[in-house]
Amino acid sequence: MKRFLLLCTICLLSLTSFGQTLNVGSDVSFTKGNINTEVLLRILEKKQQQLKERIVHDLVIKAFNTTPVRQRSIATYQFLYELLDVIINEKNPTVATKKSCRIRSGLPSFMK
Repeated sequence: MKRFLLLCTICLLSLTSFGQTLNVGSDVSFTKGNINTEVLLRILEKKQQQLKERIVHDLVIKAFNTTPVRQRSIATYQFLYELLDVIINEKNPTVATKKSCRIRSGLPSFMK
């Protein structure tokens, strides 16, 4: 994903620095000066955040999947999955703490 973003950035910069025109279809073309750097920066920041979240999620799930079969259960997997969801998506620390305590206490999902 990082390589893709880097490649896109390099392509966009090369198009703007050399004054080339990119034609898409018959009536749409992009020329030098059409790139809004603020929008591009926001898109890159958002993608970086998504990449960080995905890496954390994948590392925890991979660690779960490599544990011995006797130590794994669907309840443990559900606990980890719900806890990761709270950690990654909840921005308010107080709400995240309350939600994680509910998950830890074992309340069914419909009672939360």
